[in-house]
Amino acid sequence: HVAWCEEASNSMREAALGLYGPDTATRSQLVWQVRIHELETYNPTFINADSYVDFQKFKEELIPGDRGRLFAMVQERSGSGDERCAANPSAKYLGLENQLYRVEIHQGTESDKPTFKWSRDNGSLVFPVIEGEIRFPSDENGKKMYVELAHLGLDESKALKKGDWVEFVHESYVLQNRAESLLQVEDIDHQTMVVTLVTKGELPDTSNARLPILRRWDQCESKNSEIRPEGDILIKPDWIELEEGIQIKFGEGSYRTGDYWLIPAR
Repeated sequence: HVAWCEEASNSMREAALGLYGPDTATRSQLVWQVRIHELETYNPTFINADSYVDFQKFKEELIPGDRGRLFAMVQERSGSGDERCAANPSAKYLGLENQLYRVEIHQGTESDKPTFKWSRDNGSLVFPVIEGEIRFPSDENGKKMYVELAHLGLDESKALKKGDWVEFVHESYVLQNRAESLLQVEDIDHQTMVVTLVTKGELPDTSNARLPILRRWDQCESKNSEIRPEGDILIKPDWIELEEGIQIKFGEGSYRTGDYWLIPAR
């Protein structure tokens, strides 16, 4: 998926609405990638029984068959309701605005501790980073960086604020399906639009960052939900509360970085 700030020619913007006015369109871009996967039993020189590859085993290594599922519900308040009903009438979404929640896997099952992140706006709040304006201080033990943004948000609810968690995203990062440590906003200079970002994990590699952006995520501490120092949340077998009564639960199975689910709330 390509938004206006991830497209080099910026042709998706409506000029009459201003440089950073309302979005008018997005695109779905089809990308083919060729990757090399080393096979242990394949021998191209000799044709014998040992040289053939078990394709089913090979496919399951790349795409596990036991894909995990996500369950979602709103917290029940008072009263039991009619058990014949699919939804308990005492369960209610408590938010004042319509939202489209996005729950996305950050670190997959291949890591020892799979994690997730979530957004109440489908991960659509992004802030373009001006290329060439990324700096790393020399006295912070490699845990802090400064970036200059093109804008800080269109209104108060969509703006970047101190304490927000963001992900440094660019073209190579997306194509390689990477999941680096999230960054937390430590300070914002509203005059120069320079944002100070800190992390207790590893700082992102910005050497090949083409059209970089900061994507805002909205996770916060809640019931059965504890944010790691790297900014994501550990997957647990219990119900996890997001906010405003919305709860999620991860089923058994394998999860891959980038897997996501959408939860409309009204």
